[in-house]
This record gives sequence, C-alpha cells and structure tokens, in this order.
Amino acid sequence: MGISKFRPDQNTFELLTLPDGYQHISIRDIIEDDHGCIWFSTEKNGLLKFSNNNWQYFRKSNGLPTESLDALCWTGQELWIGSDQGILVYNPTLPDREAFRFLTDKNEIKFTNVAALQKDFVGNIWIGDTEKGIFKFISSENLEQPEQFINISKLYKLPSKNIQCIMSDFKRKIWIGTENQGIVRYTPPVLAYKKGQFDIIDEKNGLEKRSITSLFQDREGSYWIGTDGGGVFQYRGECFEKYCALFRHCRQYERT
Repeated sequence: MGISKFRPDQNTFELLTLPDGYQHISIRDIIEDDHGCIWFSTEKNGLLKFSNNNWQYFRKSNGLPTESLDALCWTGQELWIGSDQGILVYNPTLPDREAFRFLTDKNEIKFTNVAALQKDFVGNIWIGDTEKGIFKFISSENLEQPEQFINISKLYKLPSKNIQCIMSDFKRKIWIGTENQGIVRYTPPVLAYKKGQFDIIDEKNGLEKRSITSLFQDREGSYWIGTDGGGVFQYRGECFEKYCALFRHCRQYERT
C-alpha cells in the first residue's frame, strides 16, 4: 500500500508521504535514471517521479495518453514506458504536454500489454508483451539503417508469448521470465555477425515453478527468481535454492 523506502542505516522501512490521491496505489515498476530521479509506474494512476524529496505526477490531465502503465526503462536520454496501449517514450527536455509520444514502426506492431523492458549492453531494447511475446528494438545508433523491431518469438520459435519480466546479467545474457514456460535465456554470439543461442530453464533444470514474475542479479552475481505461488529461488552457479516461509532446500541445476 503506497511506497516505502528502505533505510539500511536503521534496517527499517519508511512509508513515504505521497501526493493527494496516491495513498492507495498499485506500483508496477521502479527505476532510477542517470540524474538520480526515481520513477514509478502505476496500474491505474499514471507515472510518478521522485526527485530532491519532491513528487511530480503525470496523468491524462498533463499529457500522459494512458494511466495504465507497467514496465519502465531508461535509455540514457529518454524514459520508455510499457502500457496497455503500447510503448510510450518520454522526453524530459520537452514541455509536459509535448513530452510523451507512442513508439511506432513501419509494420505498425500492435502491442497488447508491455510488461517488460530491458536495455542490453549494446543499447538495443528488449520488449516483452503478455500476448505478443519478445521483440528487440534495434536503434539506428547501432546500425547504419533505420530503427527497426525484430520479432524474436517468431524468429526463434520461442515456447511462450506471455512475457512477464526481462533481465540483462553481468555476462551480457538476457533472461526472460514467462507466464508458464519457465525462463528463456539468450546468450549473445562472440562474433557480431553470428546468431545467439536460446535455452530454456524450467523444472528439468531444477526450477520447480514455471511462472516467473521477477528476475534480479545481485552484486555478488547470484540470480534471484520470483515465481507465482512458488516462492523465491536463488541460483549461485551450482543449484537452485528455494526460499519460502517454512523451508529452504537446494535442487541441482546442470551448468551451461
């Protein structure tokens, strides 16, 4: 309920005072941009920005096309926002009512609900939709050609089109959490002109739950995997360790 900030010096959580009308909101994603601003997407209440201990909100009344938002991604210059109407791009250098635009391409891809966004190590943006699967947006800064979308799910015949989360790890691999097909992991090629490799991580590898809700890699390199109804799993390179309210145990995972 609302937004809390963890204070490591006191090992406590502090409930933040929000603008009027935002006390009971559902937060979908949180990120920090290059300027130290914290951005919050909400399920039905638009976008919030926290900077210098002040709040700024964006709703339809001040230029936001839709208030049903999900994933967030800072590209280095702009904020990408997944929504129920596709991908919104926010340019902070423009006035509020001119700052938002929908990201489009020549094929007019109709995203249903963009639940995951992740920038990879070369600047491309990976897009996860809950019905359309995985796409990769290749920026014109990376290739001598116009910006383009690549339908990764179709090209590589991936097992699920219901994408819940995406993470890029320290080894430049892309981890994709699906609704009911475990984790799809992409290993980029050593040589740029070759194709990368996709592999599936599920119960066959020791991951007991196939519905993945969140992915995170900590500073020590451990992977943390949130599941729907199955608790939290940690992978440190040897096995999956399951954490829940009552017990913890280890399941062997074959290295790849």
